[in-house]
Amino acid sequence: MSGEIPEDGERIPADIESAARELEKALSEVLGEEIKLTPDKDYKPDSVLLWTMSDFEMSVRTALCLLNADVVYIGDLVRLSEVELLAIPNFNGKSLHEVKTILAPFGLHLGLDILDWPRLRDEHCRLSLEG
Repeated sequence: MSGEIPEDGERIPADIESAARELEKALSEVLGEEIKLTPDKDYKPDSVLLWTMSDFEMSVRTALCLLNADVVYIGDLVRLSEVELLAIPNFNGKSLHEVKTILAPFGLHLGLDILDWPRLRDEHCRLSLEG
């Protein structure tokens, strides 16, 4: 079958790419601004994981809950499950909705198993301190 996605997810079938481009074009015309649904060629998902939670708009309640739970980076957040987040004191359904909204544009979700996350996080922290 043509257009199959290989198991390694290396490429997107042409028909999906075409559909995404058409949708981008239609949304751009309707909204009067450029809309980009497909990531740039140099987009690296692991770079998003190293963005701090303070880079995103969220309620004070959600921000404080995450800070108290030592969730500093997006990578820290996506490793947690909904149940783990809801177990954080004062973290509620509205907070859960906020974090899901933050993750959605990047194609990320809760409960991800990120290989080498502790090493990536520590290395990033070390480089930030040296820099």
